[in-house]
Amino acid sequence: MAMMNASAVSAAMDEYTRLRPDKAQFARSFETIRFFKARDMMMKGEKYHYKVFTQPMRAVRRVGNAVAAETEEFPEAKQIGHVDVEVAWSDLYEFRASVEYSTLAESKTKDLKHAIYRTAVKIIEQTEDNFGEMINAAMHQNGDCVMAKVSAVYDEDGTPYTAGQTDAFLAITGGAVSQFQVGDRLDIRNGADGTDIRCCVVVNDVIPDSSGPQGNAVGPGIVVTIDSTQNAVERFGASQDSAGEGNLNNVAAGDEIVLEREADSSNFQSLPVWFSYDTDVFNITRTAKGSAWSIPMITDKSSGGSPVDLDLEAHLGLMAMEWSRAIKFGRRARKREGLTVSQEAMVALGPNELIAEASTQVGDAISYTVDMTDQNMRKKLFGFSGFDGAYWRNPLIGPISFVADPVATPNCLRFMEPSSWTFIIGHDGNHQTISWLDQADGGRFHYERGSNGRLKGVIVAGAYMRLALANDQPRANMELRGVKSSVGNY
Repeated sequence: MAMMNASAVSAAMDEYTRLRPDKAQFARSFETIRFFKARDMMMKGEKYHYKVFTQPMRAVRRVGNAVAAETEEFPEAKQIGHVDVEVAWSDLYEFRASVEYSTLAESKTKDLKHAIYRTAVKIIEQTEDNFGEMINAAMHQNGDCVMAKVSAVYDEDGTPYTAGQTDAFLAITGGAVSQFQVGDRLDIRNGADGTDIRCCVVVNDVIPDSSGPQGNAVGPGIVVTIDSTQNAVERFGASQDSAGEGNLNNVAAGDEIVLEREADSSNFQSLPVWFSYDTDVFNITRTAKGSAWSIPMITDKSSGGSPVDLDLEAHLGLMAMEWSRAIKFGRRARKREGLTVSQEAMVALGPNELIAEASTQVGDAISYTVDMTDQNMRKKLFGFSGFDGAYWRNPLIGPISFVADPVATPNCLRFMEPSSWTFIIGHDGNHQTISWLDQADGGRFHYERGSNGRLKGVIVAGAYMRLALANDQPRANMELRGVKSSVGNY
């Protein structure tokens, strides 16, 4: 049986990365980030600048007939309005992962070269896939990294909670249940302050529908168990709510659910940040006078704080009239200035239930279609990312494709100009999207050690990625919030 070493696997990973484009691999397979460019690179210590178009040149004035014009001064000189947006290295946010493999499991082959190559490819592709998955989910979370909030606590079978339980079913609200996976380690934070940790839990089951566990109609939500390895005083300190208690008694409606050890303000400037009125981005103070260009168009259709049923004709018809003022004007000006202008359809991104509702209403409206037989037109509008659903045809805006993402923000449709969004990727000089933590000897792998300090046959590497999300025409994007599917939300 052939044996391989970590240095050979590391060398194979370098070669595999060199032979294929790496820059956008993390974004290729996920519903939201596949529409965004990932080609702007920023080296450590540098500052990245990009221009945002704010207004066209407005220099022409009327002075009367030709005779009168001879004695009139020419108007004041004007120029096209741009704002320089600066992205500092400190504006980038870092995603990290630990990757491991077993030397024994991967060496059970007589073909050593194949074993090395297979291991290298598996490590790279699985790492990229996991980074893509996490970034795609983070795109729909606010800066506080909250995945969802607890709406109610039950016993693990969905019946009313009884005190002292180490297992429970947590019904969720304000976030997509598709973000959770079995085995996730989560922190439950006090919803009142967003800081103190109630307890740590491990996800046993994910219940994605309203039936809840054992058909008790309390879903969607997650079945969790107290994580005994993390619920210790040394982890939380005296100020934490449930330090050392070892049960779920203090978990309450409104508490925040986050991935283990993710802190408030750890997320990058994601879609909820960009689609807000008053959250500053980079060096832009959005509440300042003259900064309306930096705020996407936001329409809230909720009534009394509750979402209303989505009505495509009513909601989107009015939106088209208002939004087209920015879209048509902005696309023409950006094209004239040499800025990137998308030839593809604009994207209406939302959770599964809203896109399903939109597709249901499509059949009753002549403004929509679910079929496009012209393959050339299909490629032009939707690129190479693939599309299977409905698109909206409107003479004021152009085609908009409806795209479902199971982790998208509930009760919200975001209409986006894909060419206005860019991922800025930070690197250490290697121009790679994903970097690897070097060891003291220059390698990227080291062997794990057991509790007695003795070596194990498991090799570990640290991968990381630094990024920020930029937009060069925020006003060309719109959010329709406060809407829901007529059959309910999941």
